[in-house]
Amino acid sequence: MKTCRTVFLAVLLTFPLLIDNTCAETIENISSATEIRQYIEVTGNSKKIFQWTLDNSEDWILTSQDKQEVHRTWLARDLSTKRWHLKRLSEDTETWAWRDSNILYIEGTLNGKRFDRFHPLDDRPWYQALSISLQKLIEGSKDNLSFWILHPGNLDLHSMQVSKIEKLSLEFYEHQIPAWQVEIRLTGWKAYLWHANYWFSVDDGRFLKYEAVSGPPGSPVTKIMLSEAYLSTN
Repeated sequence: MKTCRTVFLAVLLTFPLLIDNTCAETIENISSATEIRQYIEVTGNSKKIFQWTLDNSEDWILTSQDKQEVHRTWLARDLSTKRWHLKRLSEDTETWAWRDSNILYIEGTLNGKRFDRFHPLDDRPWYQALSISLQKLIEGSKDNLSFWILHPGNLDLHSMQVSKIEKLSLEFYEHQIPAWQVEIRLTGWKAYLWHANYWFSVDDGRFLKYEAVSGPPGSPVTKIMLSEAYLSTN
């Protein structure tokens, strides 16, 4: 399951629910201004930094990028994905995906090869940017939900589920941050093969931390954390 670690980057990676009043307040906060954050990803001895930018000048557009690749996600008001663009500079990869009703279309170039495909969906949402879309769960009243996501490595479509684990005090850069911990898994029998944990701020819904094994048993753990300079502790 080595490829599972990149699900986060579709930042993961990522719900068929009506928006309740609490969630609506979160969405209003998101739309109030452009926001920039920086995250640090560590796997074994490898470390990289990427920038996370939410721009609402015309449409809600989330961009996550490092030196090697750029993910750009267009979001609906319920935080589901409407459209997604991936550009991987070192592998001659540039792809577009968009949802039209219950069909997900994908086209572009993957590792230098042109392709054009589509996937039938059900009514569950498509979440390609879990660092923001999972706020739908933590701000809502339900404890779990299911969604679709494209694997950014091979563009395969996966059915996933996310569950609330607990509300806790997260020790983070020597601060104690009230946080929600949630867990994502594949659905069905594959749920037992791999899982990942996310932590979000209780106060503002901000994505704080991700942790998961990066591959089969014995593989190093991947951790992604918000840079301390972007941490609000007030």
